[in-house]
Amino acid sequence: MMTLSVLEVNSPDLEEVSAEVSRQIERSPGFFENMPLLLHTRAAEIDLPALVAFLRTRGLVPLGLVAPSPEQEQAAVAAGLGVLKDARNMRPENQPDGDDAGETDTEAAAPAGGAEEAPPPGSGTKLVDKPVRSGQQVYARGGDLIVTAPVSEGAEVIADGHVHIYGALRGRAIAGARGDSKARIFCRKFEADLVAVAGCYKVADDIDPSVRGKPVRISLDGESLIIDVQE
Repeated sequence: MMTLSVLEVNSPDLEEVSAEVSRQIERSPGFFENMPLLLHTRAAEIDLPALVAFLRTRGLVPLGLVAPSPEQEQAAVAAGLGVLKDARNMRPENQPDGDDAGETDTEAAAPAGGAEEAPPPGSGTKLVDKPVRSGQQVYARGGDLIVTAPVSEGAEVIADGHVHIYGALRGRAIAGARGDSKARIFCRKFEADLVAVAGCYKVADDIDPSVRGKPVRISLDGESLIIDVQE
């Protein structure tokens, strides 16, 4: 089982969707390069082949359409997409809470064009007390994520609010997933492959080796990530 990102499209206006996708890509150049995507759209009227063509011009790789209507299914096939008819495990809001969250692979959904307003950070907290293993992804929608166990290399933890890791962070951590620039990442032992706040990110090669293995707080200052050691 592989973890894939889902692009939610809630507007039939291709220009609006294209502008929002471009804005997100320009915030984090290179982060989305060659990223495979599943598409989920509530906008039946959108020109799906044109959307797929646009996404490919921006370096994204759309693979399939989740839970399509019969009309969308035909358009997906015409656009060269796969069709995923059973979407019960594809939506982040259906991810199990508590203990089960560490056991389930799921996909974070990024809104594009006419997206529903996200719940404000802090309105809900997801607690995970088991290790997040390689290949797994945990998403705290509309709130903070607290992980009291290690996050393995190749795993990903995401929150619309803050991310707290009370163990080693060896995978990827993303806070402020829906644009909250005040979100923070906290961890006891920092060994991450990638960290991001509100779309601004750093990969391992860009991180000062002196902070490795230390307890840190990660915040956003303008368009720059600040990694502070917390002694």
